[in-house]
Amino acid sequence: MNKQLKQSHKYETYDLSDPKTWQEMHRPNANQEISAASYKELLLRVLEEHRGWIRNDEFLAIVEKIFGPIFSKADRRIVNGRPKWMNAVDWAKASLTSANMIRTRSHQRNGRRESYIVLASHVELIRWVINKKQSARFKKRCPKCNEIRPLAEAFCGERAKGGCRYVFPVSKERVDRLPQ
Repeated sequence: MNKQLKQSHKYETYDLSDPKTWQEMHRPNANQEISAASYKELLLRVLEEHRGWIRNDEFLAIVEKIFGPIFSKADRRIVNGRPKWMNAVDWAKASLTSANMIRTRSHQRNGRRESYIVLASHVELIRWVINKKQSARFKKRCPKCNEIRPLAEAFCGERAKGGCRYVFPVSKERVDRLPQ
């Protein structure tokens, strides 16, 4: 296993192509979360292995299989009815979408909504993915004034006029586990 630890950036790198390394990854403590960068790398690898597209629920099952044994309490914490790690996966998909590396699309089939993730280089294979308008905007609601603000704001009203100046809490520490 090729493992490096850079103390300055708190990155641990692993080769995820070797299934043995999945069990050898160190368990984060209760305050550490697996970052979205880890999920981005995994998503790009999985898409390459699956001919450029995969259903969202299949990808979530792969994430749970690989990272499930090392999820910390912070990853498993329920936020708005979903585990926190699913929010990090959504963040990874949104950042890859804004970088024009992937596209997502969902539709109704047999009374169920199915979502697909497609590599941007393979989009020409699926025409209906191209036609969807993509908007990836993450917002948060201020608990004091109930305004909707950009996620990047440190306090309410930092980037736009108005706001109550409520200081948003800082998220917990994250550790990146990036494949080499």
